[in-house]
Amino acid sequence: MKNQSVRRVVTIAAGMLGIAIIVTLATWHDLPEWFLWTATGLLMLIGFAPPVMSLLGGPRRSAFRNGELALGTLRRLRQTGVQFNDQPQLELFFDVETADGRRFDGRARQVVSLTDLPGLVPGAVLPVRYLPHRTDGWVMIAGDTAPEQLEDLLLRRQLALGRITPRQFEAAQHGVGARAVVLTMRPTGEVQGDLAVIELQLRVTRPDGTRFDTTVRKALPAIALPGLQPGAVVGVKYLPSDERDVLVQARTH
Repeated sequence: MKNQSVRRVVTIAAGMLGIAIIVTLATWHDLPEWFLWTATGLLMLIGFAPPVMSLLGGPRRSAFRNGELALGTLRRLRQTGVQFNDQPQLELFFDVETADGRRFDGRARQVVSLTDLPGLVPGAVLPVRYLPHRTDGWVMIAGDTAPEQLEDLLLRRQLALGRITPRQFEAAQHGVGARAVVLTMRPTGEVQGDLAVIELQLRVTRPDGTRFDTTVRKALPAIALPGLQPGAVVGVKYLPSDERDVLVQARTH
């Protein structure tokens, strides 16, 4: 942050010095007025536009191009009063959770399309990019995240929080996809954070049509429970070498 501030001051100072030189040359050598205004305008654009745009938009979008992916739960948002091409600029405040389970308060300042506004409500979970070396909390909404990247992020987060086992994570990455029927669902009374741990008895149908039964314990939010009632059909993944540790692909957000 200190280096960025120094660069901004140096850039502005260089622009002001350049303008002074142009004005001096125009005065001494009787240069045409159009040259004076054109040169001054270019120097102002070079010297002042980057700091001003940085102030309006927070860190530049390009800075986050290779940033780390995380999940941001939107807490609140506000309009900054700035618009670009009739699209509002918003300041958004997040609870950010990284793939390794760390949390921090994040914020983003971005121009948002009017068509995307209805989805920006408190509680919405969005993929964001962050820079591990920054400590100011700035993030950028990662609207270009591929579905497989988001799925990998969600799985790594669940693994870091102990909500799935290493074998279940491996099954998600390299296992066999199948369908399972929920035979029973039993609350265990155990709670992990704000999630209830339930025990599921499943009957899994292998790709060749044969079946096997297994029992899975899983920490889930309330939103997932209606889809796991007895008789429900759910997607699962498992490793043929270990059919006991099945990953249930339930809705968790």
